[in-house]
Amino acid sequence: MTTTQHEATVPYYMADPWKKPDRSIIVTSSKNAVDVSGLNWTVEKRDIWADAAIDGFPGTKRKIKGFKANVRTDTGETLGIVTDQYKVVQNADGFKFIDSLLDSGEVEFEAAGSIRGGRRVWMLARIPADMVVGRDDVLNQFVFFLNSHDGSSGVIPRLLNRRIFCNNMISGIIRTSVMIRHTGNVDEKIRLARETVQIAKGRFAEFHDYAETLNRIQLREGMISSYFEKVVPDPEPDEDGNVDNESQVRTRGRIAEYFEREVQIAHDNNLPVTAWTAFNGVAAYNTHGKQGRSDPDRRFTSTVIGEGSRFSQRAFDIAVEHFIG
Repeated sequence: MTTTQHEATVPYYMADPWKKPDRSIIVTSSKNAVDVSGLNWTVEKRDIWADAAIDGFPGTKRKIKGFKANVRTDTGETLGIVTDQYKVVQNADGFKFIDSLLDSGEVEFEAAGSIRGGRRVWMLARIPADMVVGRDDVLNQFVFFLNSHDGSSGVIPRLLNRRIFCNNMISGIIRTSVMIRHTGNVDEKIRLARETVQIAKGRFAEFHDYAETLNRIQLREGMISSYFEKVVPDPEPDEDGNVDNESQVRTRGRIAEYFEREVQIAHDNNLPVTAWTAFNGVAAYNTHGKQGRSDPDRRFTSTVIGEGSRFSQRAFDIAVEHFIG
């Protein structure tokens, strides 16, 4: 294994769960980001028609009042059903509020893309200052902006970390309640975006404090297995008092395998083996094992905003309670 301060070659770990644009292209605005990421398609609202047949006899088509279909114009795919009042926000406009953050250097563009055929689109912005746990365990810090074309939400920001040594994605443990709605003026959206970044910095600092504390806790016999059992607990006994925990035992075994890999990474990079290592064993399983067998779209969705994100949050909360108390 070869390492530098900010890179580690770990052949059994996957790359980022997002596709980065060509780094020779300098992204200076949300419009650039949309163009280089293949999001320069549009959405339009179209009428919905229903068959008005009665008692099996053919009838005329009848327009459904009060609702429209959001249709992706380049593919013709329906992305969602919305009300007449719903305002379509095109990809080129949906992230314009980030431009002021790019201009000021508060964030840097990392990547952008779509989920579920365009029903949701996202942009990932990196906070330039990395987090360092211990001596040189580096984590990148990101704000993830998720927008929808299916009528489900406005722009939702999420916070996540990426650990350089093993490319673990740690999402969901750092919470923010901000939502940037499609309605409202641009100045208000910029204010909320800047507020999100400030919240992110504060939440990342809180996470860093816990990570540093975990990194100072030396592991003793029994601490690892009991932690894994809390992360993946056995089910309740059935009515006969039997416990079918075959699946849970298998999952805990997989987590233990990833923990051993984290231990090897620690040894190779002169890092201590601590409670922080134990949590990263779970995070590695969640990023590369639990989600790794699914297709990239599902893996990305789960890791950042779905079950993988919730699993990461639960594992970190349990680590804090189990090791710190």
